[in-house]
Amino acid sequence: MKVPALILTIFMALVGLVSAAKAVTNDARLAVPLEGLIDFDKERERLATQINKLLEEKTRLDAQLSNANFVTRAPADKVNELRERSAELEHQINTLNNNLEALG
Repeated sequence: MKVPALILTIFMALVGLVSAAKAVTNDARLAVPLEGLIDFDKERERLATQINKLLEEKTRLDAQLSNANFVTRAPADKVNELRERSAELEHQINTLNNNLEALG
């Protein structure tokens, strides 16, 4: 079922006033209000804990990768694996920080 653009726009404007989970497709934008469904303080705490855990892992990996002795002696595939993991962690950290900011 296609929702007329005007109704969808009005709904999005109303939903934009509260915290909401949002998804976007080529045809539509969807927002589900989260007020009353989750405990925002606990979610902020959970996100902060997860961010800190990922930051610790990234710091450890980056320390290994900044060690020239390790980089020259370790197998190239191992070094590349660590670099990829570090980039993946960076992406996850940025995503979680965006989620945390969205909660306010």
